[in-house]
Amino acid sequence: ARGYTPQDLVAYAIANGAPDFAPGEGWHYSSTNFILLGMVVEAATGQSLAELYQARIFDPLGMTSSSYLEGSPQPGAHVDGYYTIPSGVLTDMTAWNATQGGAAGAIVSTAEDMARFADGLFNGKLFENDATLQEMLAFRELTLGEGGGVIAGYGLGLIAFGTQGFDAFGHAGQTPGFQSLWFRVPEAETTFVLLTNSGSCRVMLLPSNLPPAILGLEPTVAAATEAKPCAYTDLPFPRPEPAYTAKRVRDLSPFADALAGLTDARRAELDALLAGATVLDMQAAMAGGALSAEELVTWYVDRIARYDVDKLNAVMELNPQALEIARQLDAERAAGSVRGNLHGIPVLLKDNIATGDGMHT
Repeated sequence: ARGYTPQDLVAYAIANGAPDFAPGEGWHYSSTNFILLGMVVEAATGQSLAELYQARIFDPLGMTSSSYLEGSPQPGAHVDGYYTIPSGVLTDMTAWNATQGGAAGAIVSTAEDMARFADGLFNGKLFENDATLQEMLAFRELTLGEGGGVIAGYGLGLIAFGTQGFDAFGHAGQTPGFQSLWFRVPEAETTFVLLTNSGSCRVMLLPSNLPPAILGLEPTVAAATEAKPCAYTDLPFPRPEPAYTAKRVRDLSPFADALAGLTDARRAELDALLAGATVLDMQAAMAGGALSAEELVTWYVDRIARYDVDKLNAVMELNPQALEIARQLDAERAAGSVRGNLHGIPVLLKDNIATGDGMHT
């Protein structure tokens, strides 16, 4: 992807938008301001942002998994990020050139490192002068129209998030395919970090949706916004069972004859043979003629019928073709063909796994 200089980004901003208001007459978040600040810092120090971040933040705070990315990431070096473009297509944005973010969004990090940054910032590990942090925390209070109930105030590179009555200071960011949020709750001495590799959630809404009880605090005000970070949070919990049109109820009828033919004596023998048995133990038993795949299926279905009852209901569906498949595999074994260690072994699958038979998925 094409690279950009800070000058390119500032020139683009100037050419494509008029000021929202005269200086000092309002507030609006602007990534371009961070680009300008990065240019000022580099000019004042004679060092690149990458060098400054490493020497003044990453190294002192032990942020060993963080870096300032100057270009596109190397394939496989980072988590892939996805973004739904205006046409509605979910697109892999991993190769997005980080120079498009520059000083406003080109740091690559982890949740652990971001928590280290918050700890360093709020516990005096970053600045020699304590007054620096206090200046950052001198927030301009925002109206509901300016901050939407999500941002209660903005300081020097720090957000005071709208919450249900407790202080939460931090920041959020977004580039195509990735979102990040961190905030510190001083009263609870707790830091939250949220990273996503998609644009499906509005991560900045988390603080306003965070119940104070999670932090051991009492709510003092209602949330200023009822918006939720992700659409699924609007669903009831526990969620009702979907109205499937083709879902099967667990049906033991295909196994009725086999279960009827399983005597108490043989059940006891199989219990002794198979309780705690490994797959290799089962293979050895089938190879030696002490067990067949058909009998193994019958034994497992019998146990499901005996134990998976009342409130347990761990098995939603049984493959009505299981015995037929087992007989086919027994015939293959008798003919001298064994496909592998799972030949004739019944398995349970999570119900979102598609199978090549008549089972519902």
